[in-house]
Amino acid sequence: MQIGAISGQNRLSFLIILIAGLFVTGCSLSPSGGSDSASDTFEGAPTVRLFSPLPNQTFLEGTTVNIQARVENAGADVASVTIYLDEAVVGQAIEPNASGAATFSITQDWLTSVEGQYEISVEAARADGTTSERATVSVSVIRQAESSGSTQADNTAQIVPTPTEVVVEAQPDTSSQTTDTTADTAADTSADTAAPTQAPPATSTPGPPTNTPEPTATNTPSIPMALVISGANLRSGPNTVFEPPVGSIAANQEAEIVAVNPARDWYKIRYFNSTAWIFASLVTTTGDLSSLPVDAGPPTPIPATNTFTPVPVTPTPTPVPSQINLVVASIGIDPHPLVCQEASQITVNVTNNGSAGTENGGKIRIEAILVSTGATLETTETIFQPIAAGATGSATAFISVGTNFDELQRIRATIDTDGVIAESNESDNTSDSGTDYVLQKGGCG
Repeated sequence: MQIGAISGQNRLSFLIILIAGLFVTGCSLSPSGGSDSASDTFEGAPTVRLFSPLPNQTFLEGTTVNIQARVENAGADVASVTIYLDEAVVGQAIEPNASGAATFSITQDWLTSVEGQYEISVEAARADGTTSERATVSVSVIRQAESSGSTQADNTAQIVPTPTEVVVEAQPDTSSQTTDTTADTAADTSADTAAPTQAPPATSTPGPPTNTPEPTATNTPSIPMALVISGANLRSGPNTVFEPPVGSIAANQEAEIVAVNPARDWYKIRYFNSTAWIFASLVTTTGDLSSLPVDAGPPTPIPATNTFTPVPVTPTPTPVPSQINLVVASIGIDPHPLVCQEASQITVNVTNNGSAGTENGGKIRIEAILVSTGATLETTETIFQPIAAGATGSATAFISVGTNFDELQRIRATIDTDGVIAESNESDNTSDSGTDYVLQKGGCG
């Protein structure tokens, strides 16, 4: 693919600079659903879906582009996930799915530095050489000077870096919002003053002049609205770490804005019979934004991650039998019952019934189970901190189910899934007591 106005002899050096920018931050993988058993068999090639950046999106030089992809029909035999910039390999995860999950996610940041047109693509391969089709998007990088006064006529979102640091999701472009608000105010004022009052007809008997005060035009603040520039994901909180998305919205659709986050770079909008969050740079706004309430959103979930370079763990022999026994004391669900394609917060309370405390924390696997078949519909993970003898600790995570609405389901929690804590009883680490629900239709159907 041609890279802007870069000459052929300089193209290699510029591409090296761009590739170096991809490693400003590392990649991370997080399971997002499916079985956790490495023994499950997955037939055919894996499937890759690229969620970010969006097709034909435009970025300024010096900004960070967050690359997000999901590998489906995965399994433990996925040997590698490779990220390409044009045709150059810029990142590769080796054996990224040791848990054997049916679905897992991958994210990586790219720091833009040279203007031009680029293709970003992601490919997954099994150990036997079976390779997925590449998920590819085209993006543009433009100079800072070219962004002044742009009208976004091509329905692309410009991402502007913050003055203190380069971040994945940047501050919104407030200049376009100010212009929209001014235009609405001017239109309201014009409408109030455009029709002058007709003078009364002259009479044959003149009377003393009457001084009638002129009416004063007033503006009534309009409802804040967001017009979507290009198709965008909607999330349960104001950050891309709220995975998976709770839905999406198409270009040129409008939605009412009901709140803004403290950084004012995400808007909370009405979405069907609920609400969802959208990144501010993906919309233009109208109406009075000054009176919007500030909403920090739900607690940020703690994703379970795999690094590209696994660190070997050497087991330490235990000289005496363990006096630790961890059990799931209770499971809280909010909201309960779950609504299709909407995230619910799961709180798992873990009690140590043993006579010794744990030196370390551990993982908790949370699954949404279809009761009729026992199949796992969605999976997420969280972590708990060390727990003293006789004490109870808690951990939270978010889960969203998008299938089998109006059917009986339940939430199941399993603690210490990777077996790093030696216990006197390893058979009581799973519970789904009191978690049954019928999945509400919500945005499905």
